[in-house]
Amino acid sequence: MATITPILTNFNVAPRVYGTAPFDLTNPTSTNTDSAANFTFTSSNTAVADISGRTVTIISAGQSIITATQAATTGYSSAFITANFTVNIATPTLSDFTITPKSFNDISFGLFAPLSNSPGVFTFRSLTTDIVSVSGLIATIHRVGLARIEAIQFPATNYASGSIVAEFDILTSVVR
Repeated sequence: MATITPILTNFNVAPRVYGTAPFDLTNPTSTNTDSAANFTFTSSNTAVADISGRTVTIISAGQSIITATQAATTGYSSAFITANFTVNIATPTLSDFTITPKSFNDISFGLFAPLSNSPGVFTFRSLTTDIVSVSGLIATIHRVGLARIEAIQFPATNYASGSIVAEFDILTSVVR
């Protein structure tokens, strides 16, 4: 008895961002509608996307080809279809970068890295160099005014660069 090769269509895997929760793949459309014609899924690059059953777990940014293979059944041969899958690098989530008001008499103070979900290294720069300057992790006060310091996070594996700004007052004196 001759077998028919089913036609598989409508198999797409939308791009995701690194850090996205695991998600389930949807079966392609097939001309073989036999309930025993189950699909299995594989990833060409398990360093990017690992598949267990139909659940995809993102491992890192990159690209993979996802293959959906339909099992053979009576009268139908096995068939497969592929979809390109891209995992994009994530933008770091930065928070908790605040600097309390300073007194002109403080002269200098230390800077601390914001909280981030990325392991990238931070550097700092003054956006108001006439009021405060930055060298490494030390900020030096030059005069009274509204100061702004930017924390810049370098890119890291699976993460883009990011930045956050702290705005604070430098006063003639601060009541503590």
